[in-house]
Amino acid sequence: MSIDEIASTINREAETVKRYIRNKKLSLVRTKEEEETHERLLATLTQRPYWSELKKTLFDDEIIYFEQNWINFILDLAEDISFAEELILADWIVTRILHLRSMQQQKAAMDEITRIQRELTQAYAGDKDDPQVLATISAGETQLAM
Repeated sequence: MSIDEIASTINREAETVKRYIRNKKLSLVRTKEEEETHERLLATLTQRPYWSELKKTLFDDEIIYFEQNWINFILDLAEDISFAEELILADWIVTRILHLRSMQQQKAAMDEITRIQRELTQAYAGDKDDPQVLATISAGETQLAM
Protein backbone atom coordinates (compact mmCIF):
# COMPACT_ATOMS: atom_id res chain seq x y z
CA MET A 1 0.00 0.00 0.00
CA SER A 2 1.42 3.38 -0.98
CA ILE A 3 1.68 6.44 1.25
CA ASP A 4 -1.07 8.12 -0.77
CA GLU A 5 -3.38 5.11 -0.39
CA ILE A 6 -2.79 5.00 3.37
CA ALA A 7 -3.42 8.74 3.65
CA SER A 8 -6.63 8.45 1.65
CA THR A 9 -7.84 5.48 3.69
CA ILE A 10 -7.33 7.20 7.04
CA ASN A 11 -8.36 10.65 5.75
CA ARG A 12 -4.98 12.31 6.38
CA GLU A 13 -2.45 14.21 4.32
CA ALA A 14 0.31 12.13 2.71
CA GLU A 15 2.97 14.27 4.42
CA THR A 16 1.44 13.52 7.83
CA VAL A 17 1.55 9.79 7.09
CA LYS A 18 5.18 10.05 5.92
CA ARG A 19 6.17 11.93 9.08
CA TYR A 20 4.39 9.36 11.27
CA ILE A 21 6.13 6.47 9.50
CA ARG A 22 9.50 8.21 9.80
CA ASN A 23 9.00 9.15 13.49
CA LYS A 24 7.92 5.62 14.41
CA LYS A 25 10.73 4.17 12.28
CA LEU A 26 8.22 1.96 10.48
CA SER A 27 9.87 2.38 7.11
CA LEU A 28 12.99 0.27 6.72
CA VAL A 29 13.74 1.43 3.19
CA ARG A 30 13.99 5.05 2.12
CA THR A 31 12.41 6.13 -1.09
CA LYS A 32 14.64 7.68 -3.74
CA GLU A 33 13.18 11.08 -2.87
CA GLU A 34 13.90 10.59 0.84
CA GLU A 35 17.44 9.46 0.06
CA GLU A 36 18.03 12.52 -2.13
CA THR A 37 16.63 14.81 0.60
CA HIS A 38 18.84 13.13 3.20
CA GLU A 39 21.95 13.54 1.01
CA ARG A 40 21.08 17.17 0.25
CA LEU A 41 20.60 18.00 3.93
CA LEU A 42 23.81 16.19 4.84
CA ALA A 43 25.65 18.26 2.23
CA THR A 44 24.04 21.40 3.66
CA LEU A 45 25.15 20.45 7.16
CA THR A 46 28.74 19.84 6.12
CA GLN A 47 28.87 23.34 4.59
CA ARG A 48 27.81 25.06 7.81
CA PRO A 49 30.46 27.26 9.48
CA TYR A 50 30.34 25.26 12.72
CA TRP A 51 30.75 21.86 11.03
CA SER A 52 34.57 21.80 10.86
CA GLU A 53 34.83 22.48 14.60
CA LEU A 54 32.30 19.75 15.37
CA LYS A 55 34.28 17.24 13.29
CA LYS A 56 37.37 18.04 15.38
CA THR A 57 35.65 17.60 18.74
CA LEU A 58 33.27 14.66 18.30
CA PHE A 59 34.02 10.96 17.83
CA ASP A 60 32.90 9.20 14.64
CA ASP A 61 29.83 7.60 16.21
CA GLU A 62 28.90 10.97 17.75
CA ILE A 63 29.21 12.64 14.33
CA ILE A 64 26.73 10.10 12.92
CA TYR A 65 24.40 10.74 15.88
CA PHE A 66 24.68 14.52 15.26
CA GLU A 67 23.98 14.15 11.54
CA GLN A 68 20.93 11.94 12.09
CA ASN A 69 19.45 14.21 14.74
CA TRP A 70 20.18 17.41 12.83
CA ILE A 71 18.58 16.05 9.65
CA ASN A 72 15.54 14.72 11.53
CA PHE A 73 14.99 18.07 13.28
CA ILE A 74 15.37 19.99 10.03
CA LEU A 75 12.86 17.67 8.35
CA ASP A 76 10.44 18.01 11.29
CA LEU A 77 10.61 21.77 10.83
CA ALA A 78 9.99 21.41 7.09
CA GLU A 79 13.43 22.98 6.57
CA ASP A 80 12.06 26.30 7.84
CA ILE A 81 14.69 27.30 10.38
CA SER A 82 16.67 30.49 10.89
CA PHE A 83 20.42 30.43 11.36
CA ALA A 84 20.05 31.43 15.02
CA GLU A 85 17.61 28.56 15.60
CA GLU A 86 20.00 26.24 13.79
CA LEU A 87 22.84 27.25 16.12
CA ILE A 88 20.60 26.57 19.11
CA LEU A 89 19.74 23.19 17.60
CA ALA A 90 23.43 22.37 17.05
CA ASP A 91 24.24 23.36 20.63
CA TRP A 92 21.38 21.23 21.94
CA ILE A 93 22.52 18.16 19.98
CA VAL A 94 26.12 18.63 21.16
CA THR A 95 24.90 19.02 24.75
CA ARG A 96 22.93 15.80 24.35
CA ILE A 97 26.00 14.01 22.95
CA LEU A 98 28.17 15.23 25.84
CA HIS A 99 25.49 14.15 28.32
CA LEU A 100 25.37 10.67 26.76
CA ARG A 101 29.18 10.49 26.75
CA SER A 102 29.25 11.42 30.43
CA MET A 103 26.62 8.80 31.24
CA GLN A 104 28.65 6.15 29.37
CA GLN A 105 31.79 7.08 31.30
CA GLN A 106 29.86 7.01 34.57
CA LYS A 107 28.48 3.55 33.74
CA ALA A 108 31.98 2.29 32.87
CA ALA A 109 33.30 3.63 36.20
CA MET A 110 30.44 2.00 38.12
CA ASP A 111 31.04 -1.30 36.32
CA GLU A 112 34.72 -1.12 37.27
CA ILE A 113 33.86 -0.39 40.92
CA THR A 114 31.48 -3.35 40.95
CA ARG A 115 34.19 -5.60 39.49
CA ILE A 116 36.73 -4.48 42.10
CA GLN A 117 34.21 -4.94 44.92
CA ARG A 118 33.52 -8.50 43.73
CA GLU A 119 37.25 -9.25 43.72
CA LEU A 120 37.60 -7.77 47.20
CA THR A 121 34.67 -9.81 48.52
CA GLN A 122 36.33 -12.97 47.22
CA ALA A 123 39.71 -11.93 48.61
CA TYR A 124 38.26 -11.15 52.06
CA ALA A 125 36.83 -14.67 52.13
CA GLY A 126 40.24 -16.12 51.27
CA ASP A 127 43.25 -17.05 53.37
CA LYS A 128 44.57 -13.86 55.04
CA ASP A 129 48.06 -15.38 55.27
CA ASP A 130 48.32 -15.89 51.50
CA PRO A 131 50.49 -13.11 49.96
CA GLN A 132 48.44 -13.19 46.73
CA VAL A 133 45.20 -12.59 48.68
CA LEU A 134 46.81 -9.75 50.62
CA ALA A 135 48.09 -8.21 47.37
CA THR A 136 44.61 -8.44 45.84
CA ILE A 137 43.07 -6.77 48.90
CA SER A 138 45.68 -4.04 48.93
CA ALA A 139 45.35 -3.35 45.20
CA GLY A 140 41.54 -3.38 45.31
CA GLU A 141 41.33 -1.04 48.29
CA THR A 142 43.82 1.31 46.65
CA GLN A 143 41.80 1.35 43.42
CA LEU A 144 38.58 2.06 45.29
CA ALA A 145 40.21 4.87 47.25
CA MET A 146 41.07 6.68 44.02
